[in-house]
Amino acid sequence: MISGEKQSYRTIYLLSIAAAALLFILSGYVWSRIPVSGERVMLGRFLTVFAIPILIAVIVGFLPLFARIEPRQLHIAQSHKALTTIWAMLLLFFIVIHTITLLDILGRSPTIANYWPILAGLVSIVMGNYLGKIRSNYFAGFRTPWTLSSELSWNKTHRLGGKLLFLLGLILIAGSILVIGDFWVCFLLVYSLLWTLILLIYSYLIWKQDPDRKNIKLSQES
Repeated sequence: MISGEKQSYRTIYLLSIAAAALLFILSGYVWSRIPVSGERVMLGRFLTVFAIPILIAVIVGFLPLFARIEPRQLHIAQSHKALTTIWAMLLLFFIVIHTITLLDILGRSPTIANYWPILAGLVSIVMGNYLGKIRSNYFAGFRTPWTLSSELSWNKTHRLGGKLLFLLGLILIAGSILVIGDFWVCFLLVYSLLWTLILLIYSYLIWKQDPDRKNIKLSQES
């Protein structure tokens, strides 16, 4: 990779470590303030308090391994702006949502249901804007046998996926004014399934139309 691209990844990686450490500290403080209850209740509360810091720590822990074994290093380098921006938005989303959750546990904030649709909508809009700019790789993106064996399929599938994510973001933000509660959980599950199914079929159809699909080799893209 070019030094500037390496620095970009290094910066977001160090920020991720700092974010995970900060959330663990905040979670530890909140955990110390929770009254002792039954074993099952405490397990549920532990997961609520520590789930996001643990998730971030696991992702950060595996990032160097994924980066090292990725066959398409050149494409990862060329996608550094899109990948770092998407992860930064996801990281910010995790931090804000977890902070609101901890404040809610301490009784110092309104329920998280009032906030997360808007935050998730903003993240979806940013991801939708950058998804189509990610070059083919085995590490991030919508990876199917057809997108990974056809540059045309990868590019068109990710552009469509980006537009659908952008639309999702607009729906979440606009609908958050009118709808609260568990509706959004069901809506996101259905939308995610449809998003996956549409892109899966679309990636195959574009792959079938690509005359160069059999000529793409990993050795040419590394």
